Amino acid sequence: MHRVVFNGPTKVMAVGAGCSTCTEATAGVSHFWNLMQCNCGKAINEMHRVVFHGPTKLMAVGAGCSTCTEATAGVSHFWNLMQVTPTSASPALSDRKRFPKFFRTATSDLNMNAARIELMKYMGWKRIAIIQESQEIFTLVAEALIPLLKKENFELITTETFHPSKSIDNLIKRDARIIFGGFYMGQAMKIFCRAYKRGLYGPKIQWIIGGWYDSKWWNTQDPSKDSANCTMDQILTAMNGYIATGAVHWNAVEERGLADITAEEFRAEFNRFTNYTEPFGYKFAAWSFDCVWAAAVCLNNTVNDLEPTGHRIEEFTYDHVNYTDLMMANMAKTDFLGVKGRVKFDEFGTSFSDTRVAQLQGENDVTIAILKVGSSFTDDTLVNPFQFHSNENKPPVDGPQLFKERFYVPRYLYFFMCFVSMLGILCTLVPYLNVVNRKARLIKMSSPNLNNIILCGCLLNYIYVFFEGLNENYPVVMFCTVRNFLLVAGFSLAFGALFAKTWRVHAIFTEKNVIQKKAIKDSKLIAMVGVLLMMNMTVLILSLIIDPPHVKTLEARPIISPHDSDVINQYLIDTCSSKNEVYFMAALYIIQGVLLFGGCFLAYETRKVKVEALNDSQLIGVCIYNAVVLSFMGVAITFILPDNPPVKYGLVSSFIIGGTTFTAFLLFLPKLKRVRNLNAQIADSQTEASTSASRINASTISQKPPAMLAIELKITKDRLRECEAKIEVQERVIRDLRARIV
Repeated sequence: MHRVVFNGPTKVMAVGAGCSTCTEATAGVSHFWNLMQCNCGKAINEMHRVVFHGPTKLMAVGAGCSTCTEATAGVSHFWNLMQVTPTSASPALSDRKRFPKFFRTATSDLNMNAARIELMKYMGWKRIAIIQESQEIFTLVAEALIPLLKKENFELITTETFHPSKSIDNLIKRDARIIFGGFYMGQAMKIFCRAYKRGLYGPKIQWIIGGWYDSKWWNTQDPSKDSANCTMDQILTAMNGYIATGAVHWNAVEERGLADITAEEFRAEFNRFTNYTEPFGYKFAAWSFDCVWAAAVCLNNTVNDLEPTGHRIEEFTYDHVNYTDLMMANMAKTDFLGVKGRVKFDEFGTSFSDTRVAQLQGENDVTIAILKVGSSFTDDTLVNPFQFHSNENKPPVDGPQLFKERFYVPRYLYFFMCFVSMLGILCTLVPYLNVVNRKARLIKMSSPNLNNIILCGCLLNYIYVFFEGLNENYPVVMFCTVRNFLLVAGFSLAFGALFAKTWRVHAIFTEKNVIQKKAIKDSKLIAMVGVLLMMNMTVLILSLIIDPPHVKTLEARPIISPHDSDVINQYLIDTCSSKNEVYFMAALYIIQGVLLFGGCFLAYETRKVKVEALNDSQLIGVCIYNAVVLSFMGVAITFILPDNPPVKYGLVSSFIIGGTTFTAFLLFLPKLKRVRNLNAQIADSQTEASTSASRINASTISQKPPAMLAIELKITKDRLRECEAKIEVQERVIRDLRARIV
């Protein structure tokens, strides 16, 4: 508290006070704050002593600490005393109901929250934690900050009430990286000591505290008392790099104000007066100077207002409400250029100020930026660069960073699979013997029409590979639809034809009365394949009509980068989905599942059938087993690896290409080989017959007598007739079998 004393005409003393006098008053106020030591009891006691001793006081100036000001301003109005303070920044002091006659040249800490939000935006921080003392000056600021964080979609990890050990441990447990601190300097020593011992500092941690601490404030603290057994070097290590946000204390523009002095001139005068010692509260010297001037201007204007009425301000007593109201009105209208900048009060009696963002670099309090009220934090606002602990001088991240990006099948994998699939397509064209040799008994007995259907199914499966791995810049829904139709149609044709052929073998050789059994023709088997294809296509078409698919973005499992544990990559995968797709997929899986299990059963039942006319019956069984195994594996991979396109595409494509190629080769290579062998045998027989005839003509016939030749000719004819009879019997048996098969 400072007693304003007028030893002469009020008007002269208020306006004409010299610089040295005001500097002494400022230093005196600072000295008095030191005596109070932020003790509310001492402040109330001193106020009571000053009010009731000596001359009547017109105004109360002070106190320094917000806690003491809250205590004194809460009772000073009962004596009709207007109170003005230069340093108390507690948001609680803006409450006009509790403090109806209060003004301050200090800026409320609430006004700093906007700058803190801008700082977070500039740094890219979205997760913060708060640790604070349990006092209104800090709790109200935190409470006002929370809705601002929610508005910007920032995450408040935790709010810790000060406890040196538990609070730090909780911050570590919550993985707090960006920490807002609200505490007085004595508690700051304890917190940074504990942070040093628990490792809550360094390149991954950023502390942000209030900007109203003095320069090198730790030198005014007692390490043995406040630091919990830490050395000053350890505390400085933990503090180094902290960011401080607070109001601007000195006018950055060299301009002369009401006192006809610039900020630099005042600073030089004040330093000379204090012998360059920078006493406690040095940072608030300009605010204090402007506070005294605001009180003087207010009193001077009040004197001028009273003069026409014939009253004097010296007539004021603690019961004169009108005098106080007049002074309140004059203080509210006060507007002048001071050492700290413009001095003007809002409706709550608080003076606005720009925001200074500073950083502790080593032991130096370095100004980083000056933010005007309502301005944004940008590179242009930087006065000096930040210095962070990382090698790249990058600010700490607010936690593990999740990077989302579209994930596609790598091009090299896609082109490789397409190349292999193209080879498979070419291979499906090689078994041309179904067309060229379709009348040959070997080919005709293996149902070439069904073989062609199998080849068509294989071809569709190969084409599916081209559409499955397409990357960005393609219509997702259309290609998803094409893929579904290709895969289902290819499976229906290839496996359906295999199933039909196996069913015919099973029907023939499990019926006891084979002779009376009705013949099973290829047309009936083709109809079976057509019915299966129609069922699957019906399900797909209904799904498109009833529940059209749309693009759905899947989020893959986060993956921690091997290079930086704070970098987490999450890939986004575009796929097709619909509201009721599970029901249509279930229908398709049921149809295919019944077909697969039925195929396994038939293959098992016909495993011992070995008939030359049914030359591929056993091979068909092997193909069915292969298709069943690979189908189940492909479905399992689709469900297990939905968020890993490269692995999923590689495995599923490998199963499709491998299974399709295996089926085609197993069914057609043996036939191709046997046809070639048969053609070779026919050529050898013709060559041998020609050679034998030549020998007979050349030697045997010429040496034997005619009678002997006649006898041999007769024997040969008899043997030929016998062979023809046997051939006729065999052909009759074959015709019966063909009638039942075809």
